[in-house]
Amino acid sequence: MKQALLLFVWCFVVAIKGDNCNGNHLTLPDIDRRASNYAVRVSEPWIRDYLLPSGWYDVGRRNMPTDPNSLGHYQESCGTGAPIWMNGTIPRTSEGKVNRTVCIKLDNGQNPYDPCYWNPFGIEVINCGTHMLYKLAPAYFSDVAYCFDPSDLSTYSVKVQPWLFFADNIGINGQIFKKPKLFFRCQLTGNMTDDLYYTVSWYVNDKFLLSRGPVIFNELNDTNLHETDLIESDYKLDINIKCVMNTSTNSENAHANSSTSLQFWLGIRVLNPAVNMIQGSSANIQLQPTFPFGCSSKVDDLNPQAECSLSVHMFDPDDSNDCKSSSISVKESQRCSVQIPGFYHHQWQPGVPYDNVTQMTITTRDPNDYNQGKNKFVLKLLTGGTGLNDIVQGNYINNIIVTTSFETSWQAKTCYAYVDPHMSSFDGRTYENQHEGIFVMYRHNSSKQEVQMKTKRCNSVAFCACAVAVRAGGDIFLLDLCRSPGLIKHVSCKENILDVRQVNAYLYKIYMPLGTMVSVAINNWSGYESTLNLNIYPSVKDVHETRGLCGVLNNNQGDDFKTPSGLKVYDNNEFSLSWRLDQRDSFFDPMNHNPDLWDENSQYCVCPAALNTATIPSTSSGNKLDPLCSASLSLSCSTNINIQGTQYRTCNIRTKRSKHSMSKEIERILRKEVVDNDIKTQQNLQKRSVIAISLEEALEECKRFFTSNCTTARFEDTLPNSNHNSMNSSMTNCALDYTYTGNMSLASLHCETYRSEVAEEIGRNSTFREANPEVVESFRTMACINNCNNNGDCVNGSCICRDSYIEEDCSVSLSNYPAVEDTYSGGLCQKDEDDCCGDVPIYGSRFVKGITKQRLEIFNIYLNGTIVFQEPNIQVIPILNPFEAQINVPCHRSQRSADPDNSTIPFILGTRVSLSNDGRNYGPAKSYYILDSKCQGILNDTNGYTFYLQDGTCFISGTCYSAKEEDALDKCNRCQPTVNRFYWTYECTRNNDPLLAKDQTPIIISVCIATLVIVLVIVITSIVKCCLKKEQRIAGNIEINVTIPTTRAGKFDKTLLFCSQQNLRNIGTEGKENSDDPNNAAKITRPGNPGSMSFQKIFLDMELHEN
Repeated sequence: MKQALLLFVWCFVVAIKGDNCNGNHLTLPDIDRRASNYAVRVSEPWIRDYLLPSGWYDVGRRNMPTDPNSLGHYQESCGTGAPIWMNGTIPRTSEGKVNRTVCIKLDNGQNPYDPCYWNPFGIEVINCGTHMLYKLAPAYFSDVAYCFDPSDLSTYSVKVQPWLFFADNIGINGQIFKKPKLFFRCQLTGNMTDDLYYTVSWYVNDKFLLSRGPVIFNELNDTNLHETDLIESDYKLDINIKCVMNTSTNSENAHANSSTSLQFWLGIRVLNPAVNMIQGSSANIQLQPTFPFGCSSKVDDLNPQAECSLSVHMFDPDDSNDCKSSSISVKESQRCSVQIPGFYHHQWQPGVPYDNVTQMTITTRDPNDYNQGKNKFVLKLLTGGTGLNDIVQGNYINNIIVTTSFETSWQAKTCYAYVDPHMSSFDGRTYENQHEGIFVMYRHNSSKQEVQMKTKRCNSVAFCACAVAVRAGGDIFLLDLCRSPGLIKHVSCKENILDVRQVNAYLYKIYMPLGTMVSVAINNWSGYESTLNLNIYPSVKDVHETRGLCGVLNNNQGDDFKTPSGLKVYDNNEFSLSWRLDQRDSFFDPMNHNPDLWDENSQYCVCPAALNTATIPSTSSGNKLDPLCSASLSLSCSTNINIQGTQYRTCNIRTKRSKHSMSKEIERILRKEVVDNDIKTQQNLQKRSVIAISLEEALEECKRFFTSNCTTARFEDTLPNSNHNSMNSSMTNCALDYTYTGNMSLASLHCETYRSEVAEEIGRNSTFREANPEVVESFRTMACINNCNNNGDCVNGSCICRDSYIEEDCSVSLSNYPAVEDTYSGGLCQKDEDDCCGDVPIYGSRFVKGITKQRLEIFNIYLNGTIVFQEPNIQVIPILNPFEAQINVPCHRSQRSADPDNSTIPFILGTRVSLSNDGRNYGPAKSYYILDSKCQGILNDTNGYTFYLQDGTCFISGTCYSAKEEDALDKCNRCQPTVNRFYWTYECTRNNDPLLAKDQTPIIISVCIATLVIVLVIVITSIVKCCLKKEQRIAGNIEINVTIPTTRAGKFDKTLLFCSQQNLRNIGTEGKENSDDPNNAAKITRPGNPGSMSFQKIFLDMELHEN
C-alpha cells in the first residue's frame, strides 16, 4: 500500500513538471544585457520591463541574482536603471513550482534594515534541470528590469588592476634605459575557461573611451588600457576607470555575457582632506597612492644615487607673505613637498606594496600680533618630479581645508627679572631670587631655545641680574656686564637663526626662531649701571612648552614652580636653586660654544610665501614653488612691525676678521681673569634698612611718584587692559625696594620697566593700535626712554639733551671721556697667527655712537732704542655697542734694508689709542703691539712686557727667519743664529755655486785682505771697550729697556724691554715720570720734532759670533 502511494506521488510530480518544463514558453528580450555586471553603455537604450507581457519565460541556465550587494549602482547593472533581484534561494528540481518575492534595488531610499522594503512583488519559478522557467509580470516602474546571470559567469567577477612594467629606451649616447610604463588590466577572477572569447570596454569618468577584443583567454593582455591611451585623451590623475568584459562562445560576440568592474580611482588619495588644529600646534596630512609608479634608470644601474619618488608640492595660493596674518608652513625636511616612494626596474615585482601612507607635517606660522586674522586655509597639492611616468607629473590633487582655532593664553604675558632681581613667571607668579649664580630662565621643551641669566652681588646682601645668554640651535648671543669690560657678542654662529636688534645703545631685543622675544635693558641709573632688566615675551608656540624660572605658560600659576625633574614645589628659594647651573653647564663657558644645531624637523617653510598673483605655480627650478625655509616661523617677515631696532651685527663671527681669529678672541675674553665688576651702589643702599616703613606706606609713595613722574602713568585709563597689571607689578616692585632701601632711588628704574612693557604691548596688539591711533601716537611722542634721565626734554618721542649731555637717553656727560680697558688680543697680536691690522676691536665703557673720537698714534721701536711716532690721527670711530668700538690699525709691511746695522728697521710695531667725547678730554691710553712669534718672544711680569729675540732664530731686514732658512732672493744666504742673528750667512761652495768653479785667485786674495781688516777692527774694538769700562758685558745679546710716555696727563704705559733668552733684564718701572738723569739718554724722534726725550739705559753689544 505504501509503495503504491509513493508511486502515485512521483507520477503526479512528473506530470506537473512535464506539463510546465516541456511546453512552449516566452523568450525574454535582451537576455545577454541582463547580467548583474552589465552597465549601460553610451547611447545604449535602457531595458525597461514595465511593458513586459505576463507569462512563463525560458531563460536557459540563467538565474536571478539573490544578493543585492552583488549589484552595482544606478545604471551599472542589468542594462537598466534599477535592477530587480530575487529575495530567496534558487529552487531545486525536486521542489517543483515555487513562489518567490522580487525586489527593486535603489541607490536612494533603500531601507538598510530591509533591502526589500520598497515595492516587493511575487513571481513563480520552476527548476527544470536543463533550464529555468520564470513566470514574470510587468514591472511597476519604467526604469527597472529583471536581472538574469548566465550560469557560466555566475562565479566570475572583474576589477581594474593597475600594473607597472619597464620598457627599454635608448638614450642619446646609445645607453639603454628602463623607462616606466603604467597600464591597467580588466582582471578576471573565478571559474575562467579558455574556450571563450573576451572583449573589454574601458570607461573613464563613466564615459566610453575604447574597446579591445574579442580575444581568446591567452591574449587578454591585448585588451589592457595604457597610460598613453589616457594621455592622448587628455586624462591624467584624479579619474575614475572601469572596465566591462563581454564573453561569448564565438568571435562574433553572439550570445555574449558581460561583467562590469567597480570604479577604480586613479590618483593620490588625501586620507584627511579636512584638518582642524589649534593655532601653534601641528597636524599631519596623509597621502596614499592608488597605483604603482616608477623612475627611469640605466639598465645596469642597480644602485642609483637618488631614491625613486614622486614629489607632492603643497602651496597656498592665497598666502601673500605680508606677515599680517597666519599662514601654513611645512617641515623643512620636506621643503613644502612630500616624497612618495616609487620603484626602479630592479625593485618592482608583482605583489610589492605600493599604497603605503606618506605624511606631511604642517603647522601655523603666526606673526607676534594678537589679531591673527586668517584661520581658514585652502591648500593645493601638485605632483612633480623627473624620470617618472608621464601620467603622474603636473597633476593637481584634491584641495585640503585647514581650519585653525585661535590660542590666546600667550597674549599680554611676560616673564621678567628686574634689577635685584624681582621675578615673575609667564602666568604672573611673582617672587624674589636672591641667589648668586647662573640660572635657566627659559627653556623650550621640544625646540632648542634657551635663555640663561647670571646674577652677582650688587650690595651687601642683594644680588642683581648682570648677564644673559640666549641660545637657539647652533647660535648663542651673550650680553655680559658681570665682567669688566662688558661683552656683547655672538659667541656661536652656526645657523644665523637668532635675530638680535639694537633698539638703542642700552636696549637689545633678541628674536628667537619660534617667535619668542627676549628684551634686555641695560640699566643706566647711578649705582646700578651694570645691571640688567630682562623680559621674555612668549609666542603661541610657547604654550605648555616652557620651563625654567619662567614657569609653565598655561594660565595656571599653580604649576609654575616645577623643578627640572618635574617636581612641583612651593618655596621660591627651592624652586630658584633647582634651576641654577654649574659654570661648566652654562653658555658663559667657552667649552659650551659648540651647541647642537636646530633640528631640521623643527624648521619650517612657507609654501610658497609669494606667488606674484599667479594661481598656478611652475615646477621648474627657481620657480614660484621654491619654498622659503627657516628655523624661524616669525622672522622671515621683514615688514613685521613688531620687530624693532636695527639688526645688531648679523650672527656671523667672521666679519672682516678670520673666523679663527674672532673665535680665539672671544675665548680669550671669556677665559681671561675676570676683573670683578663690583656693581656700584650708593653707600646707604642696603637691604632691610634700619629705616622702618611698611609695604602699604611704600606702595602709596610709589603711586604718588608714578603719577607725578612717570609719563606712561598718564595713559593708564586708555591703555590695553593687560597693562594695568603691568603698572601694578611695577609699583609693587618699587614699593619692595623702598622697604628694602628706605629711599626712592630705584623708583625711576621701575617707571622705565613699566614704559617698556607698555611699548611692547602696543607693538603686539594691532587691534588696539587700529582702534586707538591717537592714544598710540601720544604715547610714542611723550614717553621717552628713561624719561631722558632728567637731563633733557622728550620731543616727538626723542630726547633733546641739554647741559652738554649726550646719548639717546641723555645719560652721558660730554666731558666724561670713555675708558679703554682692553684691546684686541690683549694688546699683543702675533701677526704670523692672527689678523693684526685693519679694523681692530677695543673694549671699555661709555662709547657713544657718532660722538666718541680716537687719538691714534702709530709708533715703531728700533733695534738701536729709537722710538718714532707718527702724527696722531683724531677721528670719530665706529661704535658697535657701549662697550666695544673699532680702531683702524694700518698694515705694516717689512722692507729689505741696506742699513749695515739694521738701525732703521723696526723691531716692534705698535699703536697707542685714547678716547674722548668732546675732543679735549682724553682718557688714559692703551698700547697695542704687533710682533712675529716666529722669532720675537714676550714675557709679562708685574713691571710690564719683556720682548726678546728667540734662540735659534734670526731677525734680518725686519723679517723673522728660522735657523737654516734660505733667503728667497738668494739661496746662498741662510739664517745661521750661531754665526750672526741679524745678517745673512753666505754658505755657497765650489760644488753648489757656479761662480766658484772659476779661477778663485782674485777672490782668495780679497778674502785675505778682508780678514786682516777684520782682525784690526776687532783689536781696536776691544781696546775701546776696555776704555769704556762697562758695568757688564753681554756677549751676542741685544737688550733695550724703554718706557713709552702715554698722554699729556703725565701717565706712562707699561715698560718695554728687549733682551736675549739667555739673559733677560728688566730695569724699567711702570708709571714713572720722565727722568732727568743724563745717563739714561736714548733718542726718541717725532716727525717735525727733532728734540729728544730721556729713557732708561740701553745696553747694546753686538758681536758677530756667539761662543
